[in-house]
Amino acid sequence: MKATSVALMPKAVTITMLEVDGHPMSASVFRQLPKKLLVNRRSMRLNGEPLGRVNYYWGSCNSMHLHIVWVDQAGDLTRDCVYPTRARNEPPDHEWTDIYLKFQALPQLFIEGTDEG
Repeated sequence: MKATSVALMPKAVTITMLEVDGHPMSASVFRQLPKKLLVNRRSMRLNGEPLGRVNYYWGSCNSMHLHIVWVDQAGDLTRDCVYPTRARNEPPDHEWTDIYLKFQALPQLFIEGTDEG
């Protein structure tokens, strides 16, 4: 490829680190967060406030879903695995796809001790 002009342009990047009580969250603490359903599968209402998504997978966990960190109605920090379909082996539906796309657009939260990318 022949270019008539090449330039390197510095850009600002924001990294959002997930902290709890002023300390960066580690991968082991993330794995210990209680796993609760963020979305009521019948009413499609949120059971709390989503904070962001964590791109961290371990063991047999794979990247076929999103890890969403959220705060439940009691104020507890929790996590959920959100799949592209309402149930793992069901075909997609528009209502669920809209929710999934909103979760994909949440900020990525970084935690310590992972090879996130």
